[in-house]
Amino acid sequence: MPASMKPMAWRRSVFANLSSLPLTELKVFGEQDARDLLTDVATAHSEAAGTSKTPERHRAVAAIVRRILDGKDGMRG
Repeated sequence: MPASMKPMAWRRSVFANLSSLPLTELKVFGEQDARDLLTDVATAHSEAAGTSKTPERHRAVAAIVRRILDGKDGMRG
């Protein structure tokens, strides 16, 4: 993480960059594999919210991933 960035800003930046990679177009993952992976990520964060000291962060990640699965931009409305 760059010293000038706060941890949450850095995480958001990494997530935004990863979510913009064309993994299905590059044939790294098939469409269903990518959806399954994102579903697992959303589920893991939803479950982690129940025991976390910062549940709002886990809920936020789960919400972003669900928006991506729904075909919407994960970071914007």
